[in-house]
Amino acid sequence: GGEEKVKVTELALGLIDLIEDRDRRAAVVSHWLDQHALPSVEPGDPQFRLNLFFSCILQSGRKSPTHFVSLLARHRDEIKSLVNNPKAATRVMQLCAEFHRDDEGRLVTVVGKLLNNAIIHPTQAVEWALGEGYRREGRRRWTFSYYEILRHATQRTVQRRRMIASKDIGIDDNGKQRNGLLKFAERQQKQIILLAFKRFAEMLTELEGEGENVGGDDAENHENVALARKEERRHVLGRMREYGRRFILLVKSYFSAIQDVVATNPTAAEEVARLGKLISTSTVDDNVDPS
Repeated sequence: GGEEKVKVTELALGLIDLIEDRDRRAAVVSHWLDQHALPSVEPGDPQFRLNLFFSCILQSGRKSPTHFVSLLARHRDEIKSLVNNPKAATRVMQLCAEFHRDDEGRLVTVVGKLLNNAIIHPTQAVEWALGEGYRREGRRRWTFSYYEILRHATQRTVQRRRMIASKDIGIDDNGKQRNGLLKFAERQQKQIILLAFKRFAEMLTELEGEGENVGGDDAENHENVALARKEERRHVLGRMREYGRRFILLVKSYFSAIQDVVATNPTAAEEVARLGKLISTSTVDDNVDPS
């Protein structure tokens, strides 16, 4: 009700003052969150705590990306303790999308900072950008920001694997630790590329399979919806093509597995077959950085 909204505003203003006070240790903020809640919420409730705290971080960090990063660093322990499962990671990205609804570039930057600071994992970012985030938009359009988040998450995974494989990184003497980390990084790399292509195929199926009765008896409205869906399908297919060409080395490495995950959608399967021809007819240098 109205009283709770006023109380939330009061709590947020008090918390922002604490967050912005550089002389206050992060533990003071954590203690404050332990003590404060709404009458309808138990003190320390993780969902309320996450919503309030991260909304205030976004509000305070709106001044500049640099300020946002400094807040992430200062309150890293609190944020990591709250963003400790996939549902919480999804919620954080949704809060970012709602806060930066009118600034796609800033949304991409903020989610990129969360990835770089290991607040969210690349696979979580991809699942959100190609799933929950997109659906929340009501399929108005799978916008630039979602593609850029997908690209950034994939690129980060590729770079992490390359860093571990680099002989310049001294992890240990016998190589066991490096081999273990490398295998894990390779699994993540494969997981992220398959997840992306699987979701692209599902999006195309959704767009191609809907609309027979949309708009009821209104023929004009039905036609408008059908045209919008057709345009969105073209847009998603274009992004899938762009993604495949950008990360052509990954497509080459996992081509057979990619074919399997897109097999349910003929359009996606045809696009992957085109990528296969591109690989077979051109020289793909394994030393070229796909990012």
